[in-house]
Amino acid sequence: MIKRVVPAMIVWMAAAPVAAQSGATGGPRTLKWSIEVHGGANAPTNPSGGTSALPPPGVTFSTLVGRDSRRVPSWYFGDGASLLNQIAQSLFTSARITPLDDFARAPIARRRTGASVGARLTRTLSPRFSVELAVDYHAAPLRLRDDATSAVEPTRASFVTAWNAILATGPFFTPLVTSKMTPSGGRGGQYVTTGVLNVALTTGRRTTPYASVGAGMISARSSAQPRVDLIGNYQFQILGVVPINETDSIHIRADTSAHRAAAVIGGGVEFAASPRWGIRVDARDLLSGNRTSTRGCDGDARVHHRVPDDAKPAVQHRERRHLHAERIGDPGIPDLQRHGYPA
Repeated sequence: MIKRVVPAMIVWMAAAPVAAQSGATGGPRTLKWSIEVHGGANAPTNPSGGTSALPPPGVTFSTLVGRDSRRVPSWYFGDGASLLNQIAQSLFTSARITPLDDFARAPIARRRTGASVGARLTRTLSPRFSVELAVDYHAAPLRLRDDATSAVEPTRASFVTAWNAILATGPFFTPLVTSKMTPSGGRGGQYVTTGVLNVALTTGRRTTPYASVGAGMISARSSAQPRVDLIGNYQFQILGVVPINETDSIHIRADTSAHRAAAVIGGGVEFAASPRWGIRVDARDLLSGNRTSTRGCDGDARVHHRVPDDAKPAVQHRERRHLHAERIGDPGIPDLQRHGYPA
């Protein structure tokens, strides 16, 4: 497993009450506590590195007429797409399904830049040192990458052409093949709670530069994780007598860590406009290791009759109304883990 430490820059333009000074010209602090509210923007970093893995080839089995085949979770990717293309090749058809593999192996979502709001409570320890507790909300949703739709479209479209070509080679009447893609999600943001030590670089002045160091917790809040749904369906009748109606669905989503620790470094300038209020301008980096998983789930294909007779390897279907219908693949598709992708 690889964990990459990545920075996320938060720029604050703060206008808030600060600890009172001894006079308009500056001097040592006389109030121990200060409260501020602030707003700004955050710009998370989205690295592209990581690791990925597709499910291994499925278990082999013999069809009803003794042909070899394999159990697969979906025709859209991995071994399922490979098996379907092998069958198409054996039937001398030119149509092939474009596997979803490249899309599934890469990060499918990115954290976007957004506004930030928050509040800080500061306790002055001495003219040079103060401690601070801050709570912020970053409106930085995790959304599908910009090319998600165009990356999945070849797979969606080729599902239809590949199955139509295969069904055209046998005694399959009234074929109807559909494939639908639905992208969704990408709402929410992050809550950030931090505690830092501020060190004044100068003292006794109205304008005070300072450095900050500390730690905190980043909590992701998402009402809908970004995802892409692919739902394919093929219907036909074998010799016009045996009906086949099957749906193959795959749902690929980005899952992020709900909570993760972060180190805080930064600095800024505080200007005491009066004994009771002032302005801060500062920038802070949140350094956090993180893991994002790209998950595929609900692969669904079933078996009943072999299609077609002379295909090697063969496909075997089971019509859904059969009392002993079984999923071709395992109930779930193993996770496609990616590490170092900020959430």
